[in-house]
Amino acid sequence: GGDVIHSSAGSKYSIIVLENGQALTAGYVEDLDEYSGHLGVGPDAVKQGVNPFQPVLQVYDPRGEKKLVDAPRFHKVFAGVEDLPDTGVMHTVFLDEMGRAWAAGSNGRGQLCLGDAVDRDIPELIDVGPRIV
Repeated sequence: GGDVIHSSAGSKYSIIVLENGQALTAGYVEDLDEYSGHLGVGPDAVKQGVNPFQPVLQVYDPRGEKKLVDAPRFHKVFAGVEDLPDTGVMHTVFLDEMGRAWAAGSNGRGQLCLGDAVDRDIPELIDVGPRIV
């Protein structure tokens, strides 16, 4: 793992990136039926209540045939919260070392920039062009 190189916190969760590029998320999930994926891990990996830090191991890469792949080396993370913080409607953006952006969580208003309004449990690649710096 190594040292923490970047971190971000939402209203009920935190994300850190380690020197080796691994993202770890932790947080409180009030109701499993309301979990929208903001921790970047599927619903089978979370429990109601406090969730300790766990790695984000996989992402969806929609290029070509949509598929689940190993998570890239992340560089930065950003926790996002809707305008009503008590709703539990949260999302996360992950930036990898190649300059690509990945998003997970609530997407009811299209805030994940994936072209729809479907929540994502696992981070999905955002098609924003060649590179984000």
